[in-house]
Amino acid sequence: MDVKNRISNNVPKTSSSAVIERPGSAGEFDLEFGEHRDGLVIFSERGPGFVGPSLLRPDGRHRFIGVHEDRPESITQANFSDDGLYHHDFAQSLGSSSRRLIKAVLDEDDKFLLLGHFRSGEQAFCARITETGDPDPDFGDNGQVALPYTAPWIGYGRRLTVQPQDGFIVLALRNSAVGEPARDVIVRLDRNGSFDPRFGTCGVVTAPEPNIAFEAVQVQADGKLIVAGRRGRKAMLMRYGATGLPDKTFGCAGYLELGPARDGNAAFFDLAVQPDQKIVVTGSADLSHNIALLTRVTADGKLDVTFNAGVPWELPELDISFALAVQEDGKIVSTGHINSGSRCWLMRHLNNGELDPDFGDNGISRLIYIGDSTSYLSNLELQPDGKILVSGRYATHSAVIRCYGN
Repeated sequence: MDVKNRISNNVPKTSSSAVIERPGSAGEFDLEFGEHRDGLVIFSERGPGFVGPSLLRPDGRHRFIGVHEDRPESITQANFSDDGLYHHDFAQSLGSSSRRLIKAVLDEDDKFLLLGHFRSGEQAFCARITETGDPDPDFGDNGQVALPYTAPWIGYGRRLTVQPQDGFIVLALRNSAVGEPARDVIVRLDRNGSFDPRFGTCGVVTAPEPNIAFEAVQVQADGKLIVAGRRGRKAMLMRYGATGLPDKTFGCAGYLELGPARDGNAAFFDLAVQPDQKIVVTGSADLSHNIALLTRVTADGKLDVTFNAGVPWELPELDISFALAVQEDGKIVSTGHINSGSRCWLMRHLNNGELDPDFGDNGISRLIYIGDSTSYLSNLELQPDGKILVSGRYATHSAVIRCYGN
C-alpha cells in the first residue's frame, strides 16, 4: 500500500506501485473516502503550516482542529463531510499568546477539550470550546485554564483523557518550576476547570521519582487511573486510585516494567482499557534502531499469558508505535511510523495476540510514503461501522486516512 505520496488535495499522480488493492479488504484504503476517492483527506485549503488531528463527530463528519502557523494565537477548525469532502474552515482566537495544540478530545456534551502549551516557555493550558469555536464561558477563565506546568510536545502520547463517570479531566504534565527538580505530574480538573481537591494534593499527583515520565493516562471502570510512560530505561505502567494514591497491588510493588531486550531505552506511549479491564499498551524501544512494542497485561498488572503467551511483541521493522484502539470484537489496532515519519503503518492483532492474517499484509498495512518528510499520524479512531481513522501531522499539513476494518 505504498501508493500515497501526495501532500495536498491536488489531483494525485498515477502511482507505479505494483500493489493491487481489493476494495473492502481490511487494512486497505477506503476508496469511497476523500475528494479523489483514494482514502486520504488533506486539510490544505489554508496552505501549509496547520498541525492538528481530525476528530470524528457523532454525526459522522470529520473536524480538523489545531493551530495554523499564520494564526498561532487561534484554534483553527475545518469541517469535512462523512465521506471526506471539504465544507468550510474558521479560526477563533483564545487570546494573544502563540500556542501549540497537543491533544484534543470530544467530551460527553460534544464540546472540544484541548490540551496545549504557550510557545513561550511551554506553559500548559487546557481549554474547552463549542461547536462554533467559541470559548466555553463555564470553563476556567473565559474557556481556558493556564496551568503552572509544562506540556512537552513530541507528536504522540495520550496526555488528556476524560473520566466517563463524572466528566472530570485528567492531564499528564510536567513540573518544571525554577529551583525545583523536574517531576511529571497528573492533574485532575473538574467540569468547570478547577483543580479537584479530592485528588492527590489540591488536584495534583507528583511522580514518586524524578526518572519517571508520564506519556499517557486512561481511566478504568472503577475510576482508577492507569498511567503509561517510562521509569529510567524501562517502559512502565502504574496505577493510581481514584483519590490519587499509588496502588501498590498493581504489578510488582505498584509498577509493571518492561526493559529493552538489549542496551537502550524503552517507553510506552499509549494504552487502552478493555471491557474486561485488561490493559493493552504500546510504545517503542530505542536500541541501535527503534523497535515497536505492544503487549497486554491483566487488570492487576501482570503480563497476560493469554496474549502471545505473555511475551511482548517486539517489531524491529516498524520503529515506533504510538497509538492503539480496541475493536468491539476484541481485535487490537495500532499505528506508528518508520524513518522519522516518512512511512506510516497500521497493524492489527487478534484477541490472543496473534497478528491478524486477514488485515493488510499478514497483519500489517503500510499506509503512506512521503520521502524526506515527517508525519505524526498519531490520532487513531474507530468508526461505528468498523472503519479505521488515523490522523495528525502529514508533512506540512494535517491529514486523515480511512481504511476498511472488516
